[in-house]
Amino acid sequence: MLEVNLTVTFAYLCFFVCEIYAGASGILALVTLGLYMNYKGNTRVSVESHHMLHHVWMFIQFVAETGVFVLAGVIMAARIEAFITWSDFLKNMALYVILHIIRFFGIIILSPFMNMMDYAVDFKSIVFASYAGMRGAVALCLALLLTEN
Repeated sequence: MLEVNLTVTFAYLCFFVCEIYAGASGILALVTLGLYMNYKGNTRVSVESHHMLHHVWMFIQFVAETGVFVLAGVIMAARIEAFITWSDFLKNMALYVILHIIRFFGIIILSPFMNMMDYAVDFKSIVFASYAGMRGAVALCLALLLTEN
């Protein structure tokens, strides 16, 4: 249990020290800490704590992503509540379908090159990759940043 608490504590300390006192990017510091923990930390965490450590960090990830989605929904609802019409909604749905089709054909065009590099791509993988696209909290934050600028 101590190892789990230490990883969470050091992650927060790393972020806040870099962000507030060092004037550096806290996110990049966390990425560096994560890479270091992956390189050296796996061998230093006991076998008993490894399973609990994984579940605690998965829960923290779930809570953080849920918070980002809720916050983004509240921000977007406050910005567009009076401006969106049914016509805009239908245009967005058409754009969503068109972007999936464009992504599908882009992957189809590039699949021979992927196959030449020993990265076997079958039709099921192409369909999955074209549907998967860029989703998640990072894409949502990038979209919110675009609306700010």
